[in-house]
This record gives sequence, structure tokens and C-alpha cells, in this order.
Amino acid sequence: MFAGTVLLSGGIAVGNVLLPAVARAEYGARAAVVLGVITAAMSGSASIGAGLARPMSSAAGSASAGLLLWGALVLVALLAMAALTRARRGAPRPEAAPRGARTAILRDPVALAVTLFFGFQSLSFYSMLTWLADVLESGSGVSPVAAGGLLAVATGLAVPLALVVPGLAGRRPGQQPWVLVGTVPVLAAIAGLLLAPEAAPLLWAVLYGFGSGVSFPLSMMLIVARSRDVAQTGRLSATAQSVGYLLAATGPLGVGLLHDATGAWAPGLALMFGAVVLQLLSGLAAARPRFLSPAV
Repeated sequence: MFAGTVLLSGGIAVGNVLLPAVARAEYGARAAVVLGVITAAMSGSASIGAGLARPMSSAAGSASAGLLLWGALVLVALLAMAALTRARRGAPRPEAAPRGARTAILRDPVALAVTLFFGFQSLSFYSMLTWLADVLESGSGVSPVAAGGLLAVATGLAVPLALVVPGLAGRRPGQQPWVLVGTVPVLAAIAGLLLAPEAAPLLWAVLYGFGSGVSFPLSMMLIVARSRDVAQTGRLSATAQSVGYLLAATGPLGVGLLHDATGAWAPGLALMFGAVVLQLLSGLAAARPRFLSPAV
């Protein structure tokens, strides 16, 4: 199971890193709009997968049989990637990376800002995905079914937002207002869960989902907007997603450990509030209209 999980996650990681570069290579100035469609497909398929995993396993008779059904969809994706590869056969290769570019990118202030923004928004999203239902059930007094429904509403907002945010944000050289749109609602939601959890659980869930739904496609769009060419887009995508997801992994773990240690959700929510403040600061830096250094 562990070996399979590593292989599966590795395949997903390769695909995720390549998608922004492919969008940039295929569509140039229109890459932001196309990346929005890609991000919406990622968010929607993830939500559908999470929702159908248990029913499909039950219908197939076992978890292993359910996984085989998902394998059919992997084959469809493989065929699509093969068709795209064939269509790009003969396309000019990007220039080789400058000497030391793969390590220099970690020192570039623009790349660092994009990476931190991607990481902190992912940390916020995955913490919500992991613990929001439990927080609502415990703090807001809603039933487990209602808490799951509120989580579904929150995560479901990501699909329509992903379709519109990159295209709209890409029309201007700077995206600072969009960073505010993606972080202020999350800060308000966490403050609400801390100070008045029973007052408006639906509002807190919607605010959290709305902010997260704006921030994820915006972070993907910034990978394209801050890089100079297709090769830089690929290098920045690899850096932002690898380092960013490592940072994001600490969120659900940290909130869970604090809850185990204290028996309350308030310390974990306070930790999340601080992380979103850092998301805001790094996002404002990443959204400034500038590019990576030519040496990266």
C-alpha cells in the first residue's frame, strides 16, 4: 500500500508540475484563462473523487475493485497526455536552464514569494479539508451530516471560482487586490469560528471556501505570470509545488496535534489564523508586477 501510494503521488506530482508549463507553451498570452479551466478540472475531479470513493468501492464489492474502476480514468488521462505529446512532436525545445538555475531559484525573491504563497494557501486549504467538519460539529453544534454538507459547500466553491479568477486576475500586471479577496474572507471565517462558532456556521464555511477557492487558482496563475518563458514556468512550478506542498503538509498535522494536546480547537484555529496572515504577506509580495531573474 505504501509503495503504491508513493508511485501514485509521484505521478500526480509530475502532472501537476507540468500543467502550468504546458498551458504556457500551448496558449502563450491566453495561458491564464486555460490554467483556470485546468485548475477547475483539478478541483472538481478531486471533489468528485472524494465523494465517490466509498460508494464506488461498495458498488464494486471491495476497495481493490473500486481502485480498478479509477484505473480506467487514469487510462483516459494517459491517452490525453499521449495525444498532447504527439501534437507537440517537433515543437522547439525550451533553452537549457542557466548554470545553477535550479538552486538559484530558491534564492530569488519573486520565486520565494510565489512559493510561500502557494504553500500557505495549500496549508490553509488542506487544514480546512481535514478538520473543518470536526470544528463545526464540535464548536458550532451542528450534526455530523450537516458538518459534512457544509464542508461540501465550502469545497464546491472552488470549481466556479477557478474558471474565472485566473482570467480576470491576469488582465492586470499586479494581482494584490485578488490576494486580499482570497485571504480576508478566510481570516474572517477563522475569527468567526474562534469568537462566535455557533452564530453562523454556514457563513464561516462559505467564507473559508470562497477565500480558498480564490487563492488556489491565483497561486497557479502567479506561477505563469511571474516567469519569463516556458522553461522558467516549469522550474518555478516545480519549486512552488514541491516546497509548497511540504509546507502545506504541516497544517493538518499541526492542528491535529494541538487538538490532541489541548482537547480544544482554538489553538489550532489560532495557528491557522497566523498561517493565513503569512499567506497574505507573501501573496502581496508575489502579486507585484515583476518577473524572476533572467539567471533563474
